[in-house]
Amino acid sequence: MKVYITDLAAYNKGFLIGEWIELGIDEDELNHTIKRILKMGEEACNDGDIHEEYFLTDWEGEEFFQVGEYTNVYELNKEVARFNELNLDDCSKKCVSFLMSENIVSNLDEALEKYEDCLIYEDMSFLDLSFQIVEEQFNLDELPQFVSNYFDYEKFASDLELDNYTMIDGDIFCYPY
Repeated sequence: MKVYITDLAAYNKGFLIGEWIELGIDEDELNHTIKRILKMGEEACNDGDIHEEYFLTDWEGEEFFQVGEYTNVYELNKEVARFNELNLDDCSKKCVSFLMSENIVSNLDEALEKYEDCLIYEDMSFLDLSFQIVEEQFNLDELPQFVSNYFDYEKFASDLELDNYTMIDGDIFCYPY
C-alpha cells in the first residue's frame, strides 16, 4: 500500500509538499521520511515556522485498510507490514482482504479469526456457481426430467448475486454468517 504524505502547514499556505511512501517499512525509515517532508515544507514556506503536522492526501493499494486524511500513518504502516508478513496462501489472503474490504470485520485481527469461514470461488461467474451449487447440494437427476427442466440456473445465479455472495476481481466470496 502506498500513501502520499503531505506537509499540512505548507498545504495551508498553498504549497503541495509531500511524497509517496510504500508502507510496510521500518518505523525509523517512516519517521525519517516524514521529518524530511516537513523540512521541505518549512523551506518552501520560508516563514520561520516549524512544521509538525502532516496528512494523507492520497493512497492506493489494498482497499481494505481504513484510510482517511488523518489516519495514523504509523499504525497503518504496522498493519500493512503485518498483512504483508502473513504466512497464508493466496486464497486465504484474498479472504482476509474480502472480510476487511466489505466491512464484515473491523480490523486485521478479526479478519484473521474469521477468514477460514469465508467461502471463495476463484475465477467463476455467478452462472457457473449456480451450476456448481445445484450439482453439489441438490440432485436434480432424481427428479423427473419434466420437473428438473424447469430449474432456472440464470435466475438462481441472479439470486446468489443479491444474497450474501460478492464478486471481486473475478472471484466470488461468501461469508455465511
